[in-house]
Amino acid sequence: MFKESVIAKTFCCLVILFITLQESNAERETLRKHKNEYVKERSASFSNKNFTSINEPLRFPYQNESSTYTESLPIEMSNGNILLLWMEEELFRDTLKMSISADTGINWSSPVVLLDKDTIMNLAGVRTQTGRIIVIYQTDENLEMMYSDDNANTWSTPSVINAGYSLYASAISQTTDGKLWLCYRSGTGYKYKISTDNGSTWSAQQSLNFTGTYCTIVSGNGTNLLALYYINSIYQRKSTDGGATWSSATIIIQDSLVEQRPRILRQTDGKLWIIYEVVKNIPHTTSSQTDIYYSTSTNGGTTWNSAQEFTQFIGNDHSHNATLVNNFPFVSFSSQRWLAQLSYLTQPKIWYGFIGQTRDSLPPPFFIDYDYSTIYYNQPFNITTLVADDNGIASVSIEFVLDSAHFGPTPMFDDGQHGDGEPNDNIWGITLGPFLMGRFTSSFTVTDIDSQQLSLVGPLLNFGTNDGIIFHINNLILPMDDKGVLADVSVGGVEGGHYQTVGFGFLFSGGFMLSGRSNDSLWSNGVASASRIQDYVPGRVSAVGNDLPGIYLLDKNDSAFGAAWQRWKNAVQLGADFYDGNGDSNYNPIDLNGNGQWDENEDAPDLLGDKTAWCVFNDGVPDTSRRWSTVQPQGIDIQQSLFGYRSTNEIGNILFIRYRIINRGTIASQDSTYFGVWADADLGGSEGYTDDLVGSDTTRNAGYTWNDGPDPLFGVEAPTYFVPIIQGPVVYLPGETFIDANGNGEYDDGEIALDTAKNIRGQFLGVRNYPGAKNLVMSSFVNYVSSDPVRGDPATYIAGRNYLLGKLPSGELLGPCFDPYGTSMGIPCAQIDSTSWYSGNPVIAPGKGWINDVHGDVRQMVNVGPFTLKQNQPVDIIVAYIVGRGTDARNSVAVARSITDVAKSIYNDNFPFITGVKENGEIPLRFALKQNYPNPFNPVTNLKFEISHFQFVTLKIYDVLGREITVLLNNEAMEAGKHEIAFDAGKLSSGIYYYRLSAGKFSEVKKMVLVK
Repeated sequence: MFKESVIAKTFCCLVILFITLQESNAERETLRKHKNEYVKERSASFSNKNFTSINEPLRFPYQNESSTYTESLPIEMSNGNILLLWMEEELFRDTLKMSISADTGINWSSPVVLLDKDTIMNLAGVRTQTGRIIVIYQTDENLEMMYSDDNANTWSTPSVINAGYSLYASAISQTTDGKLWLCYRSGTGYKYKISTDNGSTWSAQQSLNFTGTYCTIVSGNGTNLLALYYINSIYQRKSTDGGATWSSATIIIQDSLVEQRPRILRQTDGKLWIIYEVVKNIPHTTSSQTDIYYSTSTNGGTTWNSAQEFTQFIGNDHSHNATLVNNFPFVSFSSQRWLAQLSYLTQPKIWYGFIGQTRDSLPPPFFIDYDYSTIYYNQPFNITTLVADDNGIASVSIEFVLDSAHFGPTPMFDDGQHGDGEPNDNIWGITLGPFLMGRFTSSFTVTDIDSQQLSLVGPLLNFGTNDGIIFHINNLILPMDDKGVLADVSVGGVEGGHYQTVGFGFLFSGGFMLSGRSNDSLWSNGVASASRIQDYVPGRVSAVGNDLPGIYLLDKNDSAFGAAWQRWKNAVQLGADFYDGNGDSNYNPIDLNGNGQWDENEDAPDLLGDKTAWCVFNDGVPDTSRRWSTVQPQGIDIQQSLFGYRSTNEIGNILFIRYRIINRGTIASQDSTYFGVWADADLGGSEGYTDDLVGSDTTRNAGYTWNDGPDPLFGVEAPTYFVPIIQGPVVYLPGETFIDANGNGEYDDGEIALDTAKNIRGQFLGVRNYPGAKNLVMSSFVNYVSSDPVRGDPATYIAGRNYLLGKLPSGELLGPCFDPYGTSMGIPCAQIDSTSWYSGNPVIAPGKGWINDVHGDVRQMVNVGPFTLKQNQPVDIIVAYIVGRGTDARNSVAVARSITDVAKSIYNDNFPFITGVKENGEIPLRFALKQNYPNPFNPVTNLKFEISHFQFVTLKIYDVLGREITVLLNNEAMEAGKHEIAFDAGKLSSGIYYYRLSAGKFSEVKKMVLVK
């Protein structure tokens, strides 16, 4: 959800990048000099040494492709073998493992698990003078230690060295007097502890009188101590009194590079090694690379030799640790090299080698990013990839498959003529298409000058569909994806739900939770991104090879039988409804009589409102990738239809959502099912989300988020976000909705119906009645606060289920008598229903009934149930997203209620095609003042601007001294849209002028130049 456009970043920063390029060339000249010195030292150091050859960095063998490895720690044991410990990161769990090499890193023993915790990080370790191996690591809460006295055959029970949060960047070392020094950063200061008994006990925590990160204390000359650490550069301090006082800081390496994470080794002869990371810019990009460098000192740190490169990969080699093996540095590190993933998606792996023997002479090329232009139906598009290499790129090609047809490899270009940016900027591009419809899969192959080759899976595109859109037809601006997430999706730089214009946020994320009983086993799943619950994937359960999942759009203004109607064929294959005009049970939108318009005997798509966005997703996320990791997929499809009307009045404050839930699994019925409309509303976006309150309206089957005073963004007129259940599931209840004459629990023909349920399906498909049934109404309303220990995010599926039942996560009822976040006003708390939280009326202060009166970043859920999910029998639930904005925060609740009544009326009228509403298919997403054209000008230029909703607009011209020259618009009422005004400067002299647009809270100034 979240990739920036590489091309956009490159163009926007062209001047900066040019300067960076010049600096990078100078850096590389320095690096080449260092490299020559490195080669000389390597040849001298390893002559006559009995090392098994590791000429190139080696990848450690025991690593899962799907796991992340950013921590490793090598330690030479007393028998000369190399112990490697590493941390394997999985979802919500970290595992510390170990392996041993008896042949200097060529072969490794099978892994052994040492620890399994929620969090393990910041590994540090040492082998003491007695042969004890000590390992330090950080958990969520503590700095802990474990040790082995028998070369890693057995280990002590982990013990806490220091309790508390913010303990990180630790290092442990032993000076020549046998003392162990444990340094770590706590908060903003550096702390240390000393052990004089081989780590069995530790001194009280003491503070160093300087700040920095990754401080290590080692022996220098004689009894002197050295402290080495970094703050963008690596510094050194000396102590002559055992650490009681320290000298002023000196910089070890004198260059302009950013240096970090120093690791210090000391040979038995006193030679010091400092091994550290250097951060450099990658030419032509805004990205950086990290390489590992080293330097040595043979006089106790008095002077240090020139820095040398150990790794040269143009991606990231980082998170290194080191040990001396036979007095030579063995280094393990995490790296993105040889990973067929984009730079920001890589799951690093562990590599290793010996400084002085291993030469990183042929590092691979590196994929930084790829991008593609907007996909339009039956139009060509550009696809690009940004790649880099230490010596240069020879070629880049693309292969792709459209449905079952294979194309390529097709060469890509970096010449500035193939949609690739500027010539020789490392962005390679090609124009492809046009393609009418189908699934597009692709891969890139890059070859560098040294013939090193790497392939990368490229984008998956569904022509004719979208995986993320901004639904914007009225006052509500709502990004969405094809996995059930609403608002918390980044599309074109827009994230979150906004009211009238981007920047006026009302919703951080929307989704749902679902829970039922399968063969007497409870399960829960959902899409609630702010609570890290995302259990659904695009497409249907019973997917076939030519399925094209994605978002399918319909608009009332679409041409009958045109492209959108034809694309709907793919939606129908996925299960979407259609109007079967000719009654042949097949969707085939053809103008049968050739009159150029749609007639009732011709097929049509399932258009609801003025615009519909339809997609299907299923609960196919594997259990191991879920927050609720014990819940397996149930085989559930959800077809989601988001629709609304073009309007700037109260109808324009409504978006409808139909959830069609279908049990496609092997279980015939899922009973005791509950559905919750989940939302994390943030009224006022990031500026006002902490002042929110919630409430429920049982007469309107709704929950809502509101403010009780002015909002930092919206001001006095703080809005209310309302979510009503418009149509609940259809249920048959013996004795309540029908008389069960034969006692079989089912409604049969001839039995007396006591009620009738409805399924409102729109103007094309009409209303379906269900005699003997009813539509369920809201069964409960709850809210929770992310950080609350009692009613926080549901950590288990049982907690999620209990929220759906209107209970606390523990299964207990809340009720206003025991609520720390609310108060009962005017009604005895014991008389209030405990499942519809905050059901009071807050419109007139201070309110009446159960009122939420403690502000916070709140999440809410409007629940309905129980109902049964029978196999392949759809259950339709219709809800609405509504924003009401009145004269003040409390009045906004009343306005939202009124709009909810309007929404219910539209539903009761079967979602009519409303006429008389002003249509505007080009409503801008935000206010914008454009650069005048032409510029410079003489004497007339055009000033363009966009406003996203009705507003009073002022446009003025100023001279360079800020004096007002003329007024083009003076608080004039203007409709939403794109506007243009000509400015004639015929009577003005040449020079610089400014024009300012003001509309409500929006104001922007731009410069123009008049040349005569």
